[in-house]
Amino acid sequence: MVSRDMQGTDLNFDSRNRRLEESTLGGHHPADLAYRDFSGKPSDMTTTGAHKATKYLYALIMAEYLCMIMFTINLVPYLVGKLHLGISSASNMVNYFTATSFMVSVLGAFISDAYLGQYRTIMVSTVFVSVGLLTLTVVVTSPTLKPDDCVPTATSSCQSAGSKIMVPTYVGLYLVAVGAGGIKPNLSSFGADQYDDKSPKEKRQSKHFFTYDFLAIQSGGVLAVSLAVYLQDQVNRGWGYGVPLLIFLISTFIFVMGAPRYRHKPAAGSFLVRLVQVFVAAFRNRHVALPLDNNELWEVHNAGGYSAISGVPKLPHSDKLRILDKAATIPKHDCPAADHPNPWRLCTVTQVEETKRILRLIPIWLTTSLVYIFFAELVSFSVLAASSMDREWGDNFVVPAGSTALFNFIPSLFFVPFYTIVLIPLIRKFTGHPMGLSPLQRIGGGMFVAVIACVIAGLVEKKRVHEIRSRGLETAPLGTFVLPLTIFYLLPQYLLSMVVEFMMLVGQLEFFYAETSDGVRSIGTSFTYSSVAIGFYLSTSVVDAVNSITRRHFGGSWLETKINDGGLEKYWYFLATLLAFDLLVFMLLAYLYEYNLTSAPLSDSSVAKGREHDPEI
Repeated sequence: MVSRDMQGTDLNFDSRNRRLEESTLGGHHPADLAYRDFSGKPSDMTTTGAHKATKYLYALIMAEYLCMIMFTINLVPYLVGKLHLGISSASNMVNYFTATSFMVSVLGAFISDAYLGQYRTIMVSTVFVSVGLLTLTVVVTSPTLKPDDCVPTATSSCQSAGSKIMVPTYVGLYLVAVGAGGIKPNLSSFGADQYDDKSPKEKRQSKHFFTYDFLAIQSGGVLAVSLAVYLQDQVNRGWGYGVPLLIFLISTFIFVMGAPRYRHKPAAGSFLVRLVQVFVAAFRNRHVALPLDNNELWEVHNAGGYSAISGVPKLPHSDKLRILDKAATIPKHDCPAADHPNPWRLCTVTQVEETKRILRLIPIWLTTSLVYIFFAELVSFSVLAASSMDREWGDNFVVPAGSTALFNFIPSLFFVPFYTIVLIPLIRKFTGHPMGLSPLQRIGGGMFVAVIACVIAGLVEKKRVHEIRSRGLETAPLGTFVLPLTIFYLLPQYLLSMVVEFMMLVGQLEFFYAETSDGVRSIGTSFTYSSVAIGFYLSTSVVDAVNSITRRHFGGSWLETKINDGGLEKYWYFLATLLAFDLLVFMLLAYLYEYNLTSAPLSDSSVAKGREHDPEI
């Protein structure tokens, strides 16, 4: 780890404007100007927000993840075993479903930040999820939508389900995907927004919100791979979808009950329009020389230190991406019309800095996306491998293949409190960081553990293939044989995946939320979920490319005809190599990245000096 100091330049206003801002606050806390209750009136900061509000969010966080995990871990066995799709086709369908859900989070975040606000966007999204779950419940329980029973053999295959079954299945799945995409980024940012950054107590509390958020997510995962999977495998799929629907509706009701406790930030208008305005204004002013004094850049002067963007405080100027400062440079022959110049010709410093912050996140965002290829393959191929292993537990219980994800979820319920209570104070002694590790250090640590997990997965697969070859089962379809190999061989890779998920997800949520401005907080958190989407989309492309290349040059596709003959083992090693290279690129980007001054931890004494000392990778 290498330490880099960050320099920040405060945007100072003349004393007359500062006195005007102070005198017009009327004794209100500055946060009162940003927070509103549901009716639009200023929030009572003593009775709303913080833990009083966020306790109503965790049930819905849990329920949304329950629905997503229930599909991703059990959909491949259902599509292959009941609807008779090919393994790669079923795996790709799951990846597309998951990726769509995470990618739609960008649209959900945009609608929230620009127009509806977080609360309304969440409520609309819950309707999509509810209707989607209801549709799938009808599909799996309707006698007219069931394919013919068929058992594949080594020499014969089954006819795939037709459009009569697949169309409503797709409709239900993608209604859930769209709804979940609207919930994910907004629920996380809505929860984080309940804590006032100007209150030292609430800012300290906010540092733990994303950890609690992760615990709620993992609790949903436990329910998905235990109760929901058990209902689908041992009772019927109607109960398997119906019970999660009931849990989701109850969680939505709990979320609505908290409405009087919530703080709301007004929608800030379209960020995309503001971003385009910055580029257009910078291009129009391309021949204008930048001022030597940054205080000569254009900014509005108003009460409370708030910018021209609704509910967004003014941002200090930074020396990054200076070319965009031309958008806020006043031509010498011009004089801005009052406080409202044409934003297509002249933008405020805050608008320019908002754009800079988003652009600076893109390289980090892209490098973190590759890690989620590992999770995509863990969901698909590890579950398939588990179907050929000994899953008996005791005399009368057989662990469903989809429930192997419990190896990830249950330990996390113990690891997260251990990390928070024991490891953070211990690591803090060495790093001096309030949270033990900075967000980028957490992300980098997660990426490193992902490489190790891929190597271990390859070694486990090597053992499984040895057992298969010794019995001459290389060409037998998965699910038609059981090896004398306990399912607990998969435990190490799942435990490591839990560490990867915790470090990546919490680190990304903290990083992207803190490094964006108030007007694009939901878009900031959507960076986390959209990186997951890119990873799952890339997973599909990588699987197709690997199958195509190995089919032509290696005597059979690794992940289809050779999946029981060493193909999956080689794929895990290939993935470890790919992620190791990605980690090196990330380390370089993290070393060069400088945190925004306003995202520095409160307890870091260097903040008072105008700098943040944060050791990076």
